Amino acid sequence: MLRTILTPTSVLVALVVTLAVLDGGVRAFNVAEATIAQIEAELSSGRLTCQQVIQLHLNRIAAYDKAGPRLNAVIALNQQAIAQAQALDKSGGPQGRRLFCIPVAIKDNIDQLGYPTAAGSVALNSTFPSSSALLLQKLLDAGAIVVARVNMAELAMDGMNTNSSLGGQTLNSYNRLVTPTGSSGGTGTAIAASFAVIGIGSDTNGSIQNPSSVQSLVGLRSTQGLISSIGVFPMLDWQDVAGPMTRTVEDLARAMDVIDAGSTWLRPAVPYSSMLDQKALRGVRIGFLQSTIVASHSGTTNRTTVPSQEVVANCKRTMDEFAQLGASVTLVHPNVSFFKPYMMYNSIDPQALQCAFAEERSSWDYYFATRTTPSSPIKSTAQMVAAMQRNPAEIPSIVRKVSQINMLGKPNCTGIPALGCIKFQYVCDRRCRPLHDVPAATHTLTLALTLTHSFMRLQ
Repeated sequence: MLRTILTPTSVLVALVVTLAVLDGGVRAFNVAEATIAQIEAELSSGRLTCQQVIQLHLNRIAAYDKAGPRLNAVIALNQQAIAQAQALDKSGGPQGRRLFCIPVAIKDNIDQLGYPTAAGSVALNSTFPSSSALLLQKLLDAGAIVVARVNMAELAMDGMNTNSSLGGQTLNSYNRLVTPTGSSGGTGTAIAASFAVIGIGSDTNGSIQNPSSVQSLVGLRSTQGLISSIGVFPMLDWQDVAGPMTRTVEDLARAMDVIDAGSTWLRPAVPYSSMLDQKALRGVRIGFLQSTIVASHSGTTNRTTVPSQEVVANCKRTMDEFAQLGASVTLVHPNVSFFKPYMMYNSIDPQALQCAFAEERSSWDYYFATRTTPSSPIKSTAQMVAAMQRNPAEIPSIVRKVSQINMLGKPNCTGIPALGCIKFQYVCDRRCRPLHDVPAATHTLTLALTLTHSFMRLQ
């Protein structure tokens, strides 16, 4: 559902949005796949105003999100987007603002002043933040304009699909018969469909990587602490990372130039965008984990949507492209059984899993206590659960999950290793071995590559 109702007089609807209206005349400009550099060129030459850039993206949303293919990625439009663009037009140009008039789409768990942070939940649609998330404020200070808040898997509880009680089912922009994965599937679809140039998602265990993989995007789950999580509705504070999703590597680097909030020892000495180099792959040793690619995409389950032969063929084509750029590429066949303890919840000790769920509840409690306005009706996990239980529009399976988490006592976590080691593969102490260690140690690779996930057919 949209929090903003579109009318014919407020938004021009067209199936193919390629025209900008310029003072009674028209001139062709295709916003599909437009990059930051291309928009900057249009603005600096005077061929487009900022207002026109933003209107074109709003036009595209109207044409493809609730009409045409009905991708259903958008939960709320920024009602001030045009006014903000007009203000930028009058401000005298970029003046050092590195993302001047660049359209942005943000996941519904990113705090935006004046809009509820609902995380896809109908029950949270009256929960307003006291300020914008720090990473969003950095984008705004750099001249970017949020055009839309986009759908997500409700409370980020599904990495394989994006469906929520507030936003409904989001479709994959390349294949509407399969899911966009999750939980940042709304961001993935919005950027792949050119509703904006930069998207912001969040990732606990693949929620930036999965949607980027299945919709041909560049997504970055960065080092934790590099991008501020202040003002991001959490799943697990110690595991959550917000990050950019774009259509090109250059645009991602330019987004990182702005939103990197890391301490001095984390931040690179020069801007990310200045490090882009087409010769960077020369001499790099890349390993493709072929056996995990085939294993994750073969079979006949409803999670298989692409024949494994096609997946392998695509990977081989990518390998050839890397080789042409100077990399040394090899196929790696690690023992797939090594990966299972890191990928399957069934392998996790029940006590450890209870500790992880208790941390999830603590993350929610802290967010409600520190980020919401005094008038917001929900101030704790218990109140969120009660509101969800009362609302018939909520997804029953989500309500059951959060109810079970809320009912947990305080588990005994003495002797439990780092929860990041228990639940996910990213945060590892001495009792865990990172996934890349096995192939890298065996084959002296610079990096190892594999597909992030398979995805499911929509039922």
